[in-house]
Amino acid sequence: MPIISVLIVLFIVGFALYMMQYAPIHPTIQHIIVAVVIFFVILWLLQVMGLWSGFGSLGSARLR
Repeated sequence: MPIISVLIVLFIVGFALYMMQYAPIHPTIQHIIVAVVIFFVILWLLQVMGLWSGFGSLGSARLR
């Protein structure tokens, strides 16, 4: 994935998290949403950089 695409996605996610402070949501729920978003962005960045390939194997588990 080109670096410019990664930067655009990070900018959009950062802007959305910044705008979250103006949403009329309870602060506890707001912090949980921010933590979950940051967690998944970190996992996505690890996959994009090739340091972790966990997302691809989530749907391919087979029961025997």
